[in-house]
Amino acid sequence: MKARICIFLMLITLIFIFNAVAHVPISGGDNNTLETAIKVNEPEKSWAIYDDIHEPGKAIYYKVQMKNGQRLKISLFTPKEGFTPGIVVMGADLTSQGTLPSEVEVPDGYYAMVFEGEKPNKKEYEPFTPASYYFTADVDTNIDSAGTYYIAVFDESNYGKVGIAIGFIETFSIAEWLLIPVDTINIHLWEGQNIALILAPLYLTIIIGIIILFYRIKKEHKLQLSIYSMIVMFAALLFIGSGLMIVMQMINALAISSSGSSAIITLIFAILPIILGIFLVRASIKITKELKNKERAILLILGILGLVFWSGLIIGPILAIIVSFLPIKN
Repeated sequence: MKARICIFLMLITLIFIFNAVAHVPISGGDNNTLETAIKVNEPEKSWAIYDDIHEPGKAIYYKVQMKNGQRLKISLFTPKEGFTPGIVVMGADLTSQGTLPSEVEVPDGYYAMVFEGEKPNKKEYEPFTPASYYFTADVDTNIDSAGTYYIAVFDESNYGKVGIAIGFIETFSIAEWLLIPVDTINIHLWEGQNIALILAPLYLTIIIGIIILFYRIKKEHKLQLSIYSMIVMFAALLFIGSGLMIVMQMINALAISSSGSSAIITLIFAILPIILGIFLVRASIKITKELKNKERAILLILGILGLVFWSGLIIGPILAIIVSFLPIKN
């Protein structure tokens, strides 16, 4: 009964946090000319492009296909202090404003709206990744004429990592949602973190879990774990470790930013994998040489919930689901 209540509460929680401010992540590329501009489909959908201006006096470009009356919302963020990139929006029916930087290309017949970057006082906490960034510029306007619009991100005197958030409707496809754990690791790498540091909580959880497991097997001679049980135990450690990875990133981000109440969202995403992992540990101990239907159902449910709540870096939930379909005896 307690397990059912916890699962029900997790589903209710998902409904709440699904509407949290979040962006579908995209990696930048070789987009330093108008011809190589990254095309952003569905410009009202919330996207976050993690890019890089490699040297001062250069700009990077994006293009969007806008409909009449659509809202164009853009904001810039960067992990680098003292870097204040700005935005140029270019369109055939816009009214020019601001001083156009010399490095920004403008298509023939287009007009440019320039939004200079400003130095923020301090970093702001982003709960979904989690991370902390300086937000330097933003645009929020309605488009009067349909057509192709270009966006340039520039800084005349500096360079560095820059993210561009486009859109305002927070929605995900199933694949986009499930791949968030992998995308999050790539985002932290983009920030400049070391992969070993990012995965350190996961490594430590697995190592400590294995040590405790072998200690129990040695101490309790009657404790014999089947192959299925060991696979599920490993999946459980991945669940718990992934939750602790989020905790570590949250602590790092909160230490250098202003958070408000948004850290609660992060805490929920950190706790849920740990809770699911504890359930998996209990399930693994109960698995004998014969896999019962009840145990299969529990593993299947926990595996699906693990995918939904970004637990175990995708690998953990898949292992739990696979075991739920394996032959009865092992």
